[in-house]
Amino acid sequence: MQTKTNATRRARTTAVVVLIAAAVWAGTTVVRNASHADTSAPTGPVAHLRNVVDLIRS
Repeated sequence: MQTKTNATRRARTTAVVVLIAAAVWAGTTVVRNASHADTSAPTGPVAHLRNVVDLIRS
């Protein structure tokens, strides 16, 4: 019976950590997007790839 309790506690702790990480990620995304003056500029994890493609095309 004790292992079930420990497994439940671990699952609940994992869920809380995931929710906190998601909240932090969402908060930083909102702040980062609010601070951008130029909305046409590429942002995000693949923005540098778009810049490379633009340089190759030109």
